[in-house]
Amino acid sequence: MEYSFDFAEKILQAAKLLGQHHDGENETARVVVYQSCVSMEIAMKCLLEHSGKSPKAIRKHNHKLLDLLDAVDTLHWNGKPLEPWDKLWGEVVDDQYLNGSVGLLLSEAEKGSTYPNEMRYGSQMQCISPHLVLKTAEVVLDWCKSNASKMTYVPTRTSAA
Repeated sequence: MEYSFDFAEKILQAAKLLGQHHDGENETARVVVYQSCVSMEIAMKCLLEHSGKSPKAIRKHNHKLLDLLDAVDTLHWNGKPLEPWDKLWGEVVDDQYLNGSVGLLLSEAEKGSTYPNEMRYGSQMQCISPHLVLKTAEVVLDWCKSNASKMTYVPTRTSAA
């Protein structure tokens, strides 16, 4: 396997540790957000690979978290497409926030600094709360790991494995 849930988990653990000792500095928040995004990217790519999608096809999603989320939500469970209520998009991240689902929070995050480049470079990163990004990464990793053995990739007529 090219992608690893263990690696995604280690990156997320590092982000959590840094987040627990947040010093209020922009650079610390930047690292927490960046590592959380890396963890989500790897977790979703790992799930896609476990489901049968080829690493070459997975790489075409680049680092685009919403594209990866869409790809994950097109997987099949027990041979059937996921029902809307079973998709990762709708998984609740924080019920204190109205519509605080994975998909909506990633959509909001995308309005800020672009992952990965604008999060790594520049003087100021713009994103939703680092705490919310971290919580989103936890939900994504847990969901992907718990569904890895249940999902299958079914290519559409226009896509290749």
